Amino acid sequence: MSNQNLQRHRGQYRFRYPIDYRYDYYSWPKTIIGRCSHCQGRVIFDAVIPERFVKDENSGGERLVIAPIGGNINSRGICTKCSHLSGHLSWPQEAFYKVNIGGQDIWAWNEKYLEVLKAKVSGDRVLERKLCLENTLYRYFLSRIPKHVVEKRNRDKILRKFISLGPG
Repeated sequence: MSNQNLQRHRGQYRFRYPIDYRYDYYSWPKTIIGRCSHCQGRVIFDAVIPERFVKDENSGGERLVIAPIGGNINSRGICTKCSHLSGHLSWPQEAFYKVNIGGQDIWAWNEKYLEVLKAKVSGDRVLERKLCLENTLYRYFLSRIPKHVVEKRNRDKILRKFISLGPG
């Protein structure tokens, strides 16, 4: 093979997003904050994270399992207000950090994800970069934010609603 074939042409990867296969590799965090079904209080869940790879019978290797973001999450959590014990979480309907803007829900898994989301919406790129360097899952989370969330005309409404929720 010649060197000419190995060189990249200008603009060859122009439309390629830097996070490859970001929808396939996504995993939810270990700690998830949900809303209590009895008192609407704050429930801290220790989520049971499913296996990301399973044995592939055809090849003998491992195959990536694409985990859905929404739906029922098997977990165990207790309400901080009424001490109600819960065994599952219907995500994102029971998300504690959730606001509705323009008919769509915007949510965060827990306080750290809320902090990253606030940094992204407010345009604080320094804080956003610092937090994303701490945990790469934050970058995957931010790659899924709908476009209307970061639009300039919606920023103030979203930030006011998230500030009213508070960190705890």
